[in-house]
Amino acid sequence: MGIDVGADCTSGTSVGDNTPLTRNSGDFGVNGMSLWTDDALGCTCGVIYEWLYYAQSVNIVYFQVWRDTGGDVYELVGQHQHTPTGTGSNTATFTGINRIPVNQGDIIGWYSPVASVVSYKNNGGGPDYRTSTAVGALVVGNTHDWSGDATQSGKRFGFQAMIQPVVTPFDKCSVAAGTAPTITNLAPTTTSISDTSQTGFLVFTLVVYDDDGDTITTSMTSASTEFAFDANTLRVTTAVNTIAAGSYPLTFRVQDSCGKTGTGTLTITVTNSPIYITNLPSYAVVSQDITTQTLLHTLATSDASPTDSIASCNLAAAPKFSTAIVTGTTYGIYSILNPGFDYLTTKKYQFDATCTDSYGASDSGTFYVYVTANTPPIFTNLPDKATIASTIATGTSVFAVTATDVDVADTVTFNGVTCLTGTCPFTITAGGEIQTNADISALTIPGYEVYVTITDGTNTVGPRTLTVIVTGINSPPVIRNTPLTFSLSLMENSAKSNSIYQINAADPDSDTLTYSITYTPATEGATLGYCPPSSATVVDYESLTSKSFTADISVTDGAATDTYSTFTIDVIDINEAPAFGTTIYYVTGNEGSAGESFGNPGFTVTDPDTGDTHSYTVDCPAITMDSSTGAVTLSGTYDLDISGTASVLTCTATVSDGELTDTTQLIVTINDVNDHTPAFSQSDYTIYTTIYGNVGGIIGNIAATDGDLGIYGAISYSIDSSTLNDTYFGVSGTGDLYLNKDLSSFGNGAYLPFTATVTDYGGLTDTANVVVIVYITTTVPTTTTTERYITFFEYPPNIPWFTLLFMTAFAVAAVFSYLAYTQGFLINLTREDFKSLCREKKKGNIKRKHPRKIKHFASGQRDRQRGVKFASPNLAHPINTSL
Repeated sequence: MGIDVGADCTSGTSVGDNTPLTRNSGDFGVNGMSLWTDDALGCTCGVIYEWLYYAQSVNIVYFQVWRDTGGDVYELVGQHQHTPTGTGSNTATFTGINRIPVNQGDIIGWYSPVASVVSYKNNGGGPDYRTSTAVGALVVGNTHDWSGDATQSGKRFGFQAMIQPVVTPFDKCSVAAGTAPTITNLAPTTTSISDTSQTGFLVFTLVVYDDDGDTITTSMTSASTEFAFDANTLRVTTAVNTIAAGSYPLTFRVQDSCGKTGTGTLTITVTNSPIYITNLPSYAVVSQDITTQTLLHTLATSDASPTDSIASCNLAAAPKFSTAIVTGTTYGIYSILNPGFDYLTTKKYQFDATCTDSYGASDSGTFYVYVTANTPPIFTNLPDKATIASTIATGTSVFAVTATDVDVADTVTFNGVTCLTGTCPFTITAGGEIQTNADISALTIPGYEVYVTITDGTNTVGPRTLTVIVTGINSPPVIRNTPLTFSLSLMENSAKSNSIYQINAADPDSDTLTYSITYTPATEGATLGYCPPSSATVVDYESLTSKSFTADISVTDGAATDTYSTFTIDVIDINEAPAFGTTIYYVTGNEGSAGESFGNPGFTVTDPDTGDTHSYTVDCPAITMDSSTGAVTLSGTYDLDISGTASVLTCTATVSDGELTDTTQLIVTINDVNDHTPAFSQSDYTIYTTIYGNVGGIIGNIAATDGDLGIYGAISYSIDSSTLNDTYFGVSGTGDLYLNKDLSSFGNGAYLPFTATVTDYGGLTDTANVVVIVYITTTVPTTTTTERYITFFEYPPNIPWFTLLFMTAFAVAAVFSYLAYTQGFLINLTREDFKSLCREKKKGNIKRKHPRKIKHFASGQRDRQRGVKFASPNLAHPINTSL
């Protein structure tokens, strides 16, 4: 461990009590006592050479030096054993290497294995100390954890260590610093190892020395990934498995506890492991006929070096041969292209092959090449013959061919077999065995000439013949009514169960025949479903991508097959009618003049015939239909204000592809439009009345007209009498003007002007100026009126809602009639059903009481409801409520 280097110790330095011989009051009196004091050395690089102490007993004592390692754990770095000469003052002196090297921070103590020896004195003060009987006898290098021993104080111990600076063993009186440590076996030094050395291989062990006996720290100062150094064992080892050949200098440094240093260099030479050719000498035999570049020998090499590789392999004095890489880094010896070997001229070649590794090491060996004159191989059992049954299985042996070659280095190879007639159902193995490779029972040829050839790599011999007789051959079926000289036509929409052609085949063996067909294109052709017929669906021309198909017809008897493959089937397109997507469509528009748009019914039409153009027509004269889009417009002026004009038209729409058609029902709803403004018959009215007129009495009529029928023909009246500052007049739903208030306050000839307005249901209006002139008669006219109820249509607010109710009822009746006609739910009603319905209706009639008459209008003026004055309040309330 590193130490703090302070000032060097000088002569006369001590640690412990300054007057140890006076600390003699007593001792611990305990056997096996160890003591640790907090007296720490304040200098560095010194040695303890003497102990002064006061002995209480004559027993062995060990004076000890402890060094802190951290956390109250101390290492025993040195100890002196001494037995006092007697009680009292004693001195223990040590020389040379027996002295204890000390450094700043080291502390002293003692150990008495039996009775206590060192005395103490209780006089207060003194260093802290710890005692223990559990430490026991230790050797230098042992440690003890003093944290479990309590720290004490108040005693001064009678022992002192004397220190002197480090001096050489040869001059103990010198005060000069000690000598530096050295590495005794690096001066410098070189050592060698093989490049095959594995991790952890011991390369070198350093030896270090310090004349002063100081603690020495050793380290490797050069960086290296190849080698490792253990500072404790001083061993240099390999750090990796693979170290390339070369020189690796390593530097080392030693340092003692006084900071003195020394260095040394170790140079490690890693030697390359040599390459070896492991399969030379060797030889090869070649034929004089060889012409291609041929591998004669693959060179096998061995190189223990993990970082090495083959750099090259070469031949010496061998012009007909060369070296080249066979695979990876493996070399081979080859004959060159067209070497021109001549057995009569040169029968043997001899040359050396040398392989060199990447570090330059090499190895050589001799190779021999012998040239032979080639002799062709010969058959030993062909020609010959064999008989087999047609029922034998595929792979059955038929005959074993044998052959020989006098050239022992040659290998005879059996080439493939051929047959004189048709496909050859035989094969030959590498060993010369002829076997069947097809189902013989399906063949029709009763005999085969099988040709066999052999080769030795240079010469090919054959063919030689093996005659094979096949017994029990099946006669194949024959299709008799093919080929055709025309194409077959298939009409669209033909049922798939229909027959378009009958295949006729015969079998000499009267075997059961099975027919099959293959279409091209295969996927769509199969959907036609012929041979055998499929389910009774029809052929759809438009769904087919291909309109023409070829068909391969085959017939088999289970063993042999006859096939004819030139049938052509053409699918003929047939026009098909377009079709509406639904049975009824609707359009809605307003009455108006020709060209008024009713929109597009949104016809959805399907037509199997892709590309057909469709046109539309309609049978209702009142409307016109665009032939391309189906859009509907009025063909002429259509006015619902003409009595009897229908607001809903039921038409038949037709779609055509130019040849075929389809129809659907088109419901055309025509909306009434408020196209007439109500009008008074004149723009100005003058009405005369007497001041004696009765309130509620009619004084004139300003009825207007409206050209609209239906709801828009309903009109109502109103008057603006704001110029009169009072509502003296009112107007009924039929245009009758009546008195709202008494006019007796006006004088003769009073002029009362106001404005009357007529409004239809759609909000269109007309106005007229009305002047009422009041005159006075000499007598009060007597007005007699017949008692009656005000009529329903005389009450203006009733007109609009009644008109709306009438139109709604009419529309409901029209829809009901249409549904009854189209759905047929009234067809089954009998006459008796109608009679029964009428009888129930009569039974439900309610008898009405004669209405009460309204009293004279002039007799009561206290109750008025909505501009109409009534004689009785009891009568006025229910009438106006219902209105």
